[in-house]
Amino acid sequence: MAATKQRNMVALDTLFEEAKTQWTNALNEARHPFRYFVLGTSIPDHYPQIRTVVLRDFDSKNLVFTIYTDNRTQKIKDLTRQPKAQLLFYHPEEQLQLRVSCKLLEMQSSNQIFHSLPQKSQRDYTVNPAPGNLIDSPESISYGKEALHFRKLRFQAQEMEYLKIQKPMHIRALFFLSQDWKGQFIVP
Repeated sequence: MAATKQRNMVALDTLFEEAKTQWTNALNEARHPFRYFVLGTSIPDHYPQIRTVVLRDFDSKNLVFTIYTDNRTQKIKDLTRQPKAQLLFYHPEEQLQLRVSCKLLEMQSSNQIFHSLPQKSQRDYTVNPAPGNLIDSPESISYGKEALHFRKLRFQAQEMEYLKIQKPMHIRALFFLSQDWKGQFIVP
């Protein structure tokens, strides 16, 4: 009986590796659901701010996530005041949700990365007026050619929550950097 129970048990390290595989796959598959994810920031006395961003790089050894942004956005202001964030990934087919608490490692401008992007993508970081400003219509936006506002942001995972919705039971676990990513199951 004990052997049967052991065979049916979910291994925590398998869940952790599954998460890393999904993030790695998101870099190679344009339509992977983890390619676009939700970045949440907050500062004291304000509502949390969430927005969809694009995963640009992932370091599976160190659990570092990279995105690009315009340095005039609210996320830059929030992260400057409070260099912590949450990332939320959801895979609808797998019914897998990964929530990552992280700290901002780096906020860097990079002409080299900016100029390696397709021109269509470069426009996202040269918009005038700045993101978040009120405008009369979408046609009133203009674009520059310089990388003045391009920023690369890198986030170091501190904690990861794994949640898989499935029958006959959901699986939920927490993993912590401070514990060398050893996991612990929690009630879904």
